[in-house]
Amino acid sequence: MKKTSLTIFWPTIDFLDIEEVRFCRSFCRSMSQSICLDDTLNAVWLDYNPESSMASLLSRAESDFLLVVTDPEILLSSKALIQLIQGDANDFSALGPIYNLTQYPQQQADLSAPYLNIATFNEVVMEFFSFAEQKSVSVATLDPSIISYPAAFLQKFSESELTLSPADFSMLEFAKKIKRNSLVHRFGDYYDGERPDLVEMIPERVKKILDVGCAMGGYGRGLKKARPDIRVTGVEMNPVMAQRAKVYYNHIVEGKIEDITFTDDFDLINCGDVIEHLYDPWNMLHQLGKLLQKGGYLVLSVPNAGHWTIVRDLLNQEFEYVPVGLLCITHIRWFTEKAIKKALADSGFCIDLLKKQQLTPTASGQKFIKTMVDSGYGNEQSLLTNEFIIRAIKK
Repeated sequence: MKKTSLTIFWPTIDFLDIEEVRFCRSFCRSMSQSICLDDTLNAVWLDYNPESSMASLLSRAESDFLLVVTDPEILLSSKALIQLIQGDANDFSALGPIYNLTQYPQQQADLSAPYLNIATFNEVVMEFFSFAEQKSVSVATLDPSIISYPAAFLQKFSESELTLSPADFSMLEFAKKIKRNSLVHRFGDYYDGERPDLVEMIPERVKKILDVGCAMGGYGRGLKKARPDIRVTGVEMNPVMAQRAKVYYNHIVEGKIEDITFTDDFDLINCGDVIEHLYDPWNMLHQLGKLLQKGGYLVLSVPNAGHWTIVRDLLNQEFEYVPVGLLCITHIRWFTEKAIKKALADSGFCIDLLKKQQLTPTASGQKFIKTMVDSGYGNEQSLLTNEFIIRAIKK
């Protein structure tokens, strides 16, 4: 394929004052550029203000195609870019990719296996590129997060006051198409999940819950739907997220859990993906036990450091932090099944329930797991488990 002139406009948007969000936006920009270093692409990356006029943007671009990104928390791939500039520049069609997460049903990817790191993302991208339907499909609406335009088409609007914001995009009349074999990753609202897997671990007799690290309140929202009788207190150290969570909780305490003194006790304490972010989770488990009534419960979810994606990356000299997930940028402690069981026992807890969340491995992941197990260097259940969901009782 000959070199193609492409301008990628990446948005400069004020972000929430949340460490993971700051990292996510920097990571997505730099990692997308790194992944998309392809000798078939002659791409120029330009930052832009979403409120800039279309005329000012077009004056900066000297290319046949413009790829406009409006969501800075997405991850591109070179294969997706190639597909999004395959159209005829005289066709005047806007092209969009498919996503792992989107509100537009026709652009929702049907993933054969979930991906948890950059290596597995690239593997799934290649699957779509090789096997998905190659042709573009006409649609009535497009997810405005990423759209490829022929520059010649947008020149028609260069004298207008329109911008390339999602609101102005909806005013443009043109053919809209998607490429079903061009996969793009969106990180999505990763601080707003309702966590039904943790809510279902709450015994019937529980009436008072402390939710440690409540983020934007997803757990509280889900809990109030299922058990409106429960009084729930949330703890969140980030003031932006604490403010958003208030509507779903009976009470919110703002600050680090290590620095807060409680005068009340609780029937259950919830720690959804929390202790791996703490400097001294072992001491914190001991302190949380003191806040529970006799026979009280601790429910927690903990990522497994022995998951096959981490093990394989380490064997390949890789350890790539990501905004959220197994290798979240703010993880500072790591646990295997044996390690979390010991930590709980040492802190005075007896495990009541232990569930292992196991996502389907990719094709190469299945082969890797079999190789490790057959050679005697891996435990299949450990390699398959990405997260532990545990309910423990205070002794």
